[in-house]
Amino acid sequence: MRERPDKATADETTLPHGNVAFVPLYGQSSGNHRGRITATRLGAVLLYCHTAGGMAGRHFDVVIHVKHVCVKVLEMGIGRHHVLDHVDMTWTSNHVAKHPIGLRNFYEAYAHRFSGQIMNSGPQVDDQCRTSVCAVIPHHFNMECVPRLNRSANRVVGLIGWENLLEKELRGRGFSQLAGLEIEAEPIPGARVRSTLWTRGKKRSEELLRDESRQLQCAFFDRLRVAVAWNKQLPASRMYEPGQRYTNPIVLAIPTIAYAHQASYNEYNEFGGGHFLCANLSCLQSTVAAIRGGALDATFDRMRPAVVASVSWNATRDRYVRLFADLARCGSNASMDRCANLVRRNIDGTLRPHASTWEERHSQG
Repeated sequence: MRERPDKATADETTLPHGNVAFVPLYGQSSGNHRGRITATRLGAVLLYCHTAGGMAGRHFDVVIHVKHVCVKVLEMGIGRHHVLDHVDMTWTSNHVAKHPIGLRNFYEAYAHRFSGQIMNSGPQVDDQCRTSVCAVIPHHFNMECVPRLNRSANRVVGLIGWENLLEKELRGRGFSQLAGLEIEAEPIPGARVRSTLWTRGKKRSEELLRDESRQLQCAFFDRLRVAVAWNKQLPASRMYEPGQRYTNPIVLAIPTIAYAHQASYNEYNEFGGGHFLCANLSCLQSTVAAIRGGALDATFDRMRPAVVASVSWNATRDRYVRLFADLARCGSNASMDRCANLVRRNIDGTLRPHASTWEERHSQG
């Protein structure tokens, strides 16, 4: 049985507040998801950093730098409030990963010129917020795959994410199955697109390649009985990754087990009662077995609607509207020393307490 995706994830809306620009560095991956798609649905302006020079003379109430600090836009003076959307921005610069400016450099050289930050979890807000307005805005669901509600006959555990580090650990320990289910790693559509862009000397349509990648990805998720979002091998500085590897399979009606120390996954802990979070392979094995045996069916059925609602487009839109309103209340410049009321927002939009400034928390290095 199949159900249509949550309608809220597909609704087109217009922004009721302000004049906003989204500025990704490039148009792939998060630049597409958090930049182009979000800007389009909000009715905002999309500027790619390398072509933003054409916007000289324009002025925006809010400029959102997606995953990168666009120094060109910052220097042009076209924004009243600048906001950094962290996504999975690395601590130090990484030109191989196209991160010319890391978080360390942002804090040292640019944070004082920013009014706000968009983050993936409450703990990340506590640890890394250094501007007047900080809000948790998770990835909204944007996959084109259709949920399948009955997965009892499926025999695959899917490892979500492109690093596939868990697969290497499991294979290295001699695991080919978990609780009798075959282990399969998520395919990498981007690599498939790059490797097949030229076929028999002829350049293929990028639109056709994107469609092939979508079919490849959806076919993978259709095969799954259980999904695993596992980032254990990441360094501590990357425990603030976005949570879509956990939430996307849940929206697709796949019971999903997540690494317990990834902060964004814990945002949904209350919905699942902690039953779908694990910190070691022993827990992972027993939880896969419990899901396969049906012991967690009722818990997942209660959890899923709450996650679907949280990552729906309507909820995402509301988070951005609150962010814009919080920035507007701060006045013309929301730097730390000019905005009297600091604002910290949880994933549900409620205010998060903040007992100290970033400088106080990090004064010891």
